Amino acid sequence: MRVWTRRVISASLLIILLSMGTPYSAHAASFASAPKPVPTAACGSSLASAASGTAAQFRGHQEPPPSSTAYDEQIGMTFTQSFSSLEYNVTAVAETDPVLDDGPGYLLNGLANTGYWYQVGLSWNWSPGQTPGTGFDMNYEVFDTSQNSIFPTDGGGGVIAFSGSVNPGDTVLLNLYFSSSSVVMAAEDISTGSFASETYGALGGTCFVGSPSGPANSNGYFTGLMTEWYHGDPYFANGEQVSYSDSTFGLSSAWMWMDEFNSNTLQAVFSAETGSPVAYTSPSKLQEFSFNGTDEFSDAYEFVTGNLTSTTTPTTFPLTFSYSVSGGSTGSVSPTLAYVSNGVPLTATLNATAVTYNLDQGSTWSVSQVLGGSSSTERWETVEATTGTASSAQTIAFVYYHQFWVVFVFSVIGEGTGYSAPSVTYQSFGSSETLVASPTPIPQGVWADAGSHYSYGDPLPGSSSSERWNSDGASGTVKGAGALTATYVRQYSVVVEASFTGSGIFPSVELRSTSYGLPLLGTVVLGTNSFWLDANASYSMPQTISLSQGERWATNGTTTGTVSGPLSIALDYQYEYYVSIGLNNPDGGTISEASGWYLPGTSLQLTATPSSGWQFEGWSGFGSPSSAGGLDLVLGGPFNSTALFYPGITVIADGPVSVSYQDGSTSGTVSAGTRTVVYLPPNSTLSVRASPAPFLYSFTGWSGANTSNNPSTSFLVNVPEAVTANSSYSYSDIAIILVVAILILLGVILALRMTKDTVTGI
Repeated sequence: MRVWTRRVISASLLIILLSMGTPYSAHAASFASAPKPVPTAACGSSLASAASGTAAQFRGHQEPPPSSTAYDEQIGMTFTQSFSSLEYNVTAVAETDPVLDDGPGYLLNGLANTGYWYQVGLSWNWSPGQTPGTGFDMNYEVFDTSQNSIFPTDGGGGVIAFSGSVNPGDTVLLNLYFSSSSVVMAAEDISTGSFASETYGALGGTCFVGSPSGPANSNGYFTGLMTEWYHGDPYFANGEQVSYSDSTFGLSSAWMWMDEFNSNTLQAVFSAETGSPVAYTSPSKLQEFSFNGTDEFSDAYEFVTGNLTSTTTPTTFPLTFSYSVSGGSTGSVSPTLAYVSNGVPLTATLNATAVTYNLDQGSTWSVSQVLGGSSSTERWETVEATTGTASSAQTIAFVYYHQFWVVFVFSVIGEGTGYSAPSVTYQSFGSSETLVASPTPIPQGVWADAGSHYSYGDPLPGSSSSERWNSDGASGTVKGAGALTATYVRQYSVVVEASFTGSGIFPSVELRSTSYGLPLLGTVVLGTNSFWLDANASYSMPQTISLSQGERWATNGTTTGTVSGPLSIALDYQYEYYVSIGLNNPDGGTISEASGWYLPGTSLQLTATPSSGWQFEGWSGFGSPSSAGGLDLVLGGPFNSTALFYPGITVIADGPVSVSYQDGSTSGTVSAGTRTVVYLPPNSTLSVRASPAPFLYSFTGWSGANTSNNPSTSFLVNVPEAVTANSSYSYSDIAIILVVAILILLGVILALRMTKDTVTGI
């Protein structure tokens, strides 16, 4: 433990300190800008840890008035929390030591996180070098990190006068806070407005650190409150009651301590402290600490040294209050507790953490029933008793319910008769409530818990197994104020009995209709299928269901209609194969059966009859054509065949002309003066060549299916036709023969004459 002695600061140290911050600025222009106490968690330093050892630890002090022997009595409270600013009210109490004729100082102390220590206080007749003192003054002092008093610069405690009067019993506000790069030490008389202030450099500090591990650090510095009084003789009694208070912020815990020592010999008179920080679990309950005839008291909001006047402490009961919100608290204001403690009407803002308040016996307390922020359509209210009388210790946890003003209504689509209004179940103050919904919005409504579930009766009363009024939106969550509407739709029962014949694999059938005003795609399977469809809605199911090529399901039942009442529909789907029977040419002939859908196992007899001029050649579709004119079939799958009819082409060789013909692999010769019928596939090309008889005859052209004059020609065959190779006498050949004959005759005549002349000459 360190004993404080007056020190004189060296000139070099003074120069250093002056260069670090503004050392002095008397009487700040305004006190109104001083900030309120602000606790902070971002302020920590090992400087705040307690020193070890068993010797008495004397906390910091103001320098005493001149005296050959002065006993320094200190009664203090050390905060465990850290703050960015400090503010406390203190009562101006005038009392004087009978030996030294000086009074006490009432101090607010702040240990900066850099290790510098700042003090500001209200003193009575504490004016070194003057007798008597000057009444109430503001006293102040700053210490460095090595226990040296550095402000005022003479190394002693500073005292300055207020701007006006300070009267005994007045409340004086003490304030310590950081402003730019300085620390402001200020005091103001709340009653008269008188003020005084000093500033000193912050020296890098940003906050005042608490001390959770001990009443002071190794230098004896701390953040907290202290009543300090120098006596001429050892002092073992209480002074008058002095109260420090801050109603805006409640401490969580603090050390309480007291000591007295001879400031000249450093000999301790006594020293005591609480074994651990005092926890203020009951924030308004004063807790006492006494030693060697000295008393002090503290709670979360107040620190009292000296005699505690009994009339100010009536019998009290601890009442613990807290509150919570069900359904969301955004937009609401915390409830206010009004109560009486020590005869003083007080108010406090409740929060989720339970806080204990000491209420005077028989006093009345009250809490807001409806939280601030509520309106005509949204509120936070509790159904618990919000007033009471303090007659015993109690713990009361209020639950406020977030609620919206809602109206439950319903409407019906499709009308009809026989139904009645539904009941609605909803939550209010956490309990289930039931009412009958209105068919139209009405001004009256109910308060329903926000975020709670509500549900309408569904279907409407009056519904039956074949007709109903149902809703797909009959329940929900209360998310806001206004009308919560359930829309009901008139519906009929539709039953579809589906059967499938002819295959062991059953398909699913699509049912298209309307349900709740929206398109419905239902599935019908083998057996009984039940649906609820909107009244007067149309419905449809497929008449046929195609599978692979040539296979299908088909029904002759009713597959479309209107839901004008309850319906029972029977549909028998038959498995069918498609039989495709065709002709290669519709003019070629006729067949006995038509193409179509047939049941498995159906027997078919196919007969092909050619038309005149055509010839039946066989059936295609068997891998290779069949020439059979009639076929007997038993269907075991899809069937596809074509009757092949060939048109006949008559090739005529007229006169002495012969004709050769060819079509693919088919060829032949028609002798002169004969004819031949050739049957060819439709769209075939027939090539023909005419060869007339030699001498006296020539080819004159083709007639019929082809009219070419070329002996070799071809033409397309599609229908029965004839083609004729025509010929006639060759007149050129005859003329030649005649000329030759004439020449021969003339030769003969000439020969005869020559012979005659010869004979005559003889």
